[in-house]
Amino acid sequence: MKQQVITLNIGDTEHRLIKYNGHGDGLFLLRIHGDETDAKTVAHHWIEQRGGCFLDVDNQSREINFELNGEKFLFDPNRTFSQAGIEKTLHDYECRHSSDVVVEVQKFPDAV
Repeated sequence: MKQQVITLNIGDTEHRLIKYNGHGDGLFLLRIHGDETDAKTVAHHWIEQRGGCFLDVDNQSREINFELNGEKFLFDPNRTFSQAGIEKTLHDYECRHSSDVVVEVQKFPDAV
């Protein structure tokens, strides 16, 4: 299984996405919450046995955090695939969400 590390800068914080490629074509699997360890185990097994691709957010928690201009922010990656979702997750985590913060969060779904 081949592994490729993709660096993603959100604000002033560097995150890693790890892409695993198995043999041949197959499913594209994605784990966006770092605390879902069983999902990671199953995805590795699936890719080794059946091929395909697995993209893993290399994170230890459910949320993704970042700093921007000295301020800390947090978001749930599930909610980043729409403008309304980005605004809701920033609101839920009580983060100020100016347009520059939204642009930074948008980098996550764009990379995925």
